Amino acid sequence: MKTKLNITGSATPVRLLTVAVLVTAVVLGWLSWSGLRSYRTGVGAMQTGLRITELRGIIIHLDEVLTMSARMAAVTGDLKWEQRYRSFEYRLDAAIKEAIRLAPSADGSKAAAQTDVANIKLVEMEDRSFDLARQGRLKEAQAVLFSVEYDAQKKVYADGMTEFASLLDGAVEKIRISQQQRAYLTIVVTMAGIPPLILGWWIVLRTVRNWQKNLSDASRKLEHQANELNEANQTLDARVLARTAQYRNSQQALLNMMEDAEAVRKQVEQTNEELLHEIAERRRAEEELKFKNIILSTQQEASIDGILVVDENTRVLSFNHRFVEVWGIPTEVIEKKVDELLLQFVADKLADPQSFLQRVQYLYEHRQETSLDEIILKDGRTFDRYSAPMFGSDDRYYGRVWYFRDITERKRAQAEMENLHRQLLDISRDAGMAEVATNVLHNVGNVLNSVNVSTALVSEKIRESKVSNLAKVVALMRAHQNDLAAFLTQDPKGLQLCDYLDNVTQYLGKEQAVILKELESLTANIEHIKEIVTMQQGYARASGIVDTLPIVDLVEDALRMNNDALVRHEVQMIRDYAATPSVPVDKHKVLQILVNLVRNAKHALDDGGRKDKLLTIRVATDRGGFVTISIIDNGVGIPPENLTRIFSYGFTTRKNGHGFGLHSGALAAKEMGGSLSAHSDGPGQGATFTLSLPLHQEHENR
Repeated sequence: MKTKLNITGSATPVRLLTVAVLVTAVVLGWLSWSGLRSYRTGVGAMQTGLRITELRGIIIHLDEVLTMSARMAAVTGDLKWEQRYRSFEYRLDAAIKEAIRLAPSADGSKAAAQTDVANIKLVEMEDRSFDLARQGRLKEAQAVLFSVEYDAQKKVYADGMTEFASLLDGAVEKIRISQQQRAYLTIVVTMAGIPPLILGWWIVLRTVRNWQKNLSDASRKLEHQANELNEANQTLDARVLARTAQYRNSQQALLNMMEDAEAVRKQVEQTNEELLHEIAERRRAEEELKFKNIILSTQQEASIDGILVVDENTRVLSFNHRFVEVWGIPTEVIEKKVDELLLQFVADKLADPQSFLQRVQYLYEHRQETSLDEIILKDGRTFDRYSAPMFGSDDRYYGRVWYFRDITERKRAQAEMENLHRQLLDISRDAGMAEVATNVLHNVGNVLNSVNVSTALVSEKIRESKVSNLAKVVALMRAHQNDLAAFLTQDPKGLQLCDYLDNVTQYLGKEQAVILKELESLTANIEHIKEIVTMQQGYARASGIVDTLPIVDLVEDALRMNNDALVRHEVQMIRDYAATPSVPVDKHKVLQILVNLVRNAKHALDDGGRKDKLLTIRVATDRGGFVTISIIDNGVGIPPENLTRIFSYGFTTRKNGHGFGLHSGALAAKEMGGSLSAHSDGPGQGATFTLSLPLHQEHENR
């Protein structure tokens, strides 16, 4: 019986120990599984958050790339921008779909979906602008991309991204709080589980000891096993405490890791923004450099000069087609791009190759200098040769550029122009005298018209005069001369005779006043004719003689010669004489110029069709020692393309113009050491002609 009881009794502590070990294993297993799950969940959430953040940067970057490409295509009409757009379009679509899939919540997916919808609308509008650009309707394409609707969709897109980022930050914060709560729960469960475990093991030990007391006759082996079990229990407790401490350390390390991940995320965002900015700046610089290279190449090929560029070691860098053409350089020579071969080739074409080569060598040795000279070829052609060094902003010498222009025709034209100029001086002098004489005859004719009007009015007044009626009165009085007193006092006709004579006397007085007034006007007009003829005779005698005269007097003489025409055409004159100097001039030439300018101004005012015809004559001096006479009108104006030709020989815009009035005036001004210039803001804006003359004799032949 004792043996049976011992066997049964020994099974009870074994079961109890088994249950205690299983419970302990379950608790420790749960704690380990919970810690591992928390770690994996945190890491997965962190990776998802980082990927979504990366996708947000990619979406923003690709959206700006697509917007810039669409707008550049609409502005420039270059379809390469559409190709660039299409190469990035599918990447943006893939990034948005991945963001929707990885969105941490329904709200996040909704924000990403909102961004996707806005992106689809923007793509539709941008496709429409590309269609318009391909049709050449750039204004309409720009209107689509710069419209309010487009900006509204861009705002929806930006708001969606902002909301998405906000939801992402909130999701990451929720994950952090959830993990923190899970850690706290684990710690609490652990702390709550340890006392029951200790209590259970205390009960087990107490039971074993009781069984030891009750089974004192058990063998020493059983006692030894009990001791080993006790030691194992203590070791297990130590391991549990160590594992608990290790878990706490793991939790703290996880928190630190999450903080480090947040810092890394912010750093990645900042680096991404800096990288995007750097990429944009680099692309802008590349586009600007490409544009400048295109402009430089186009200008070089469009130049009428032959251009050759060499580096600091005299190696040929570039040349244009005109350079090869003017020198007739063979293809096999120019393709080698060796400066020495080019010099040998062109030297054979020169009349003086030695001086040409010496000058080239001198300029290569003196890098700072520029040069402009003429070279003569054996075939009779003449070239302008201009050379200048190329220095960078750091004063580094990069080489030299050579310009060659064929001026053979210009030299021939200059020789012909000099000959024509000498002939034209004589013609213009005669034409100027004829111009002044024509103006004088025109003014005399105007005065004679007034004389004819006054003469006709006097004749008409005399024909219509009632003086002849006085003869009837005298005849009536002679018929009654014997009884004149009775006739005047008693006869009905005699009674009316005094009143009639009184009326006739008043009428004849008024008639006399009118006739006297017309005779005075007639006398004044005849005196005006004498003054015009006398003034013209004085200028004709003074032609070619330089006298020092008040410049305002000459201006007034020119105005008097045109006065009748100006009055007849209702032109209002303003005299602005800021200075009244005396100037050494040829009176005839100055009068010729001023009369022509005033007449031209009168014609311009008539052609302008304005009612407020205004002619301003301004006299002033400048700091350069010149007096300026400006004839300013508010007439028809001068088109910009005519300002460069208005002083050319034969150029005129008037049907009956001869085209050398202004040309001869400019030549005469140049002969006197001055100049004649014109300015106008365009058609309908009036014009200003300015005659500049030197104040002193030493300027006369500059």
